[in-house]
Amino acid sequence: MANVALSNDETTCLENKEFFILKKNIGIKLNNLLESFISKMNDLSNENELLLELLEKESAKISRGENYLNFPYWVLDYPRCFYGKDVMACRTMIWWGNEISFTIHISGLFKEKYLYQIKSLLASEVSNHYWCINQHPWEYHFNENNSVLLNSLSTQYIEQHLKEKDFVKISQKISLNEYEKMINVGIKFYNSFFCAL
Repeated sequence: MANVALSNDETTCLENKEFFILKKNIGIKLNNLLESFISKMNDLSNENELLLELLEKESAKISRGENYLNFPYWVLDYPRCFYGKDVMACRTMIWWGNEISFTIHISGLFKEKYLYQIKSLLASEVSNHYWCINQHPWEYHFNENNSVLLNSLSTQYIEQHLKEKDFVKISQKISLNEYEKMINVGIKFYNSFFCAL
């Protein structure tokens, strides 16, 4: 028979109604924050022809879930061009208990088309950008088996990755208690990329 005995902490948690009220309110506010982010991306597109073209392909998508590596999350994909292996997307993720992250994900034909510009961007001196070293592009945590600081990698390693892998993922993160900076930091990060293209 399975062990169904609850610990004191588990019983206290089970009895706690306030947590779920707070969680619901947090979710509403984070959704509003992501809606504001969409508005700022639209403003940014007025200054960038490529970004405008990408934003017009698909509308923004906000999604949420309860279990990315055990914790709830909110995700904004905008722009979001997911066409099989051909991907050009900006993913903003708020991950409960972890961080807020901004990720540029490029693969397939988009990678081929913008390879020169990607290399130009990588040549810039940026200390807080992360490079995905994973074998596949669908993880968004910052553990050392997935993302490492870009400036810790050699030019040779990056060149090899660009030759061998079909995707490029560059990210930046901020702590959850910096949520008020989310829009400014994220827009600056994405703008630095689109200005290089």
